[in-house]
Amino acid sequence: MQPLTFILIWVIVWWMIWFAVLSFGLRPETTDPETGAPEHPALLKKALWVTLGSLLLTALFVWLLGLFGPQLRAMLES
Repeated sequence: MQPLTFILIWVIVWWMIWFAVLSFGLRPETTDPETGAPEHPALLKKALWVTLGSLLLTALFVWLLGLFGPQLRAMLES
């Protein structure tokens, strides 16, 4: 697999996990009444966890694709 393909898969996985994790740990009573935005969203902490998680999931996907890729290709071609 080419490095650019790995990076593109990682970016897609990162964004999918980011939007899923963004609301974790937020409580309605801790929002700014004027804007509705959370006062302490912990974005750096979430970004670090999302980055690590997406790297692991992408590596797992690439590994599984290496193991089962030829069988999948053969199934699709027949």
